[in-house]
Amino acid sequence: MTKSTRECCTRIRVQHSRVNLVIDTYMHLISNSLNTTTFKNFRAYDLQVSWLKCVFKYASVLERLDIRLSKLGDMNRITKGMNELENFEKEATACVIKFL
Repeated sequence: MTKSTRECCTRIRVQHSRVNLVIDTYMHLISNSLNTTTFKNFRAYDLQVSWLKCVFKYASVLERLDIRLSKLGDMNRITKGMNELENFEKEATACVIKFL
């Protein structure tokens, strides 16, 4: 695990300690079986961006990720979050990200 992956996963654990067990237990499932998924109501909050970075880092077989943008979110924040995710190094290099 690289330093950036540890940082994003640590941030999730610090902010939301109740999901700690879920992250630790299911990260191996994400790495081997998550092919396609949809993330809804994306507002580019720090927790959302950090979670998606962890998914990108571990999901080695991820082929497609649809991110549905929130209609109520701050568009400046959402645009910044989209750019950050598009430029993040992914484990599955062929993964297609669609912002909807």
